[in-house]
This record gives sequence, structure tokens and C-alpha cells, in this order.
Amino acid sequence: MRYLSTHTPVVRIEADTETANIAEQRALEKSGFTREGVLRSTAFRDGQWREIARYSVLRDGIASDAPPHWSSSSAAHGSRVARS
Repeated sequence: MRYLSTHTPVVRIEADTETANIAEQRALEKSGFTREGVLRSTAFRDGQWREIARYSVLRDGIASDAPPHWSSSSAAHGSRVARS
């Protein structure tokens, strides 16, 4: 995340995960993401509508001395970069 804030104009990074995925929610929170809310009936998987938890981190929330936590596993679960 520090790389993105240093080398790009990105001001916000978002990540979505199913509300049942507690491990990923904990990982996002440990990485500095803030839970913004729940999107109801957003993802259809295995014959059911699922709820999605939305997380974000803002450029101002990325500490320059914090260890980098960006991983490819986040991208596999719906993370995306929003540009202003």
C-alpha cells in the first residue's frame, strides 16, 4: 500500500469480502483497512445471495513507517483500486 501511495495518485483502496469470511476481515483490519458497511444481497454464489463487507483505506490512513501488507490474495477476493 505504501508503494501505491508513493508512486501513484491513488487516494483510496477498497476491498470487498463475504461477511462469512472472518479470516479475511481480520486480515484487512490488521492491514489498516476500515470496515465501511455491509452490502446486502450483492454476490450470488452457490445458489444464494451473499452479503459483502466493504472495507477501505485512504492515503491519509497509510502510515509511512508501517510494514507493507499488500498481497495478491486481496486482489483475488475483489479488491480494487479507485482513482480520483
